[in-house]
Amino acid sequence: MLKYSNTLSYLSITVDGFNRKGATQCFKCNLFNHTAENCHLAPRCLKCGNEHQTRECQIVKVDTLFCINCEIYGHLANCSKCPLYPKPRKDTITQTNYTITVNSIVRPNITFAQIAKTNHPVTPQQMAALATLAHENTKYRTDPLPTIR
Repeated sequence: MLKYSNTLSYLSITVDGFNRKGATQCFKCNLFNHTAENCHLAPRCLKCGNEHQTRECQIVKVDTLFCINCEIYGHLANCSKCPLYPKPRKDTITQTNYTITVNSIVRPNITFAQIAKTNHPVTPQQMAALATLAHENTKYRTDPLPTIR
């Protein structure tokens, strides 16, 4: 998955690539975990198992379902019930983890307006530091302004 960090308007952001739900399956050989663009295997038809693309198959409707991957009757190779269908890894982030994270951040019965209304006192030291910095950066003209005649 593509992942990189960048800055946007002085904010540090992390961009994650699109992560499609389910397993990646090749439309050429009908095996899992790669795409047809990267496949170097011979094509296999999903319907009959012969060496041609599924879209080129003469069979219009499959009467008896047969998986060309696990060679078991009752499902096709693109079915999630296939024993060879990739199972989700334990280290992937699930929607449940995301929900728990959001729920730990959100405080119930408190609106954004209530939080924004609260006063955060500014200490005198911070104000003095800002005033000193502004004074140092300001340059006063000591010479008289030129007059236009």
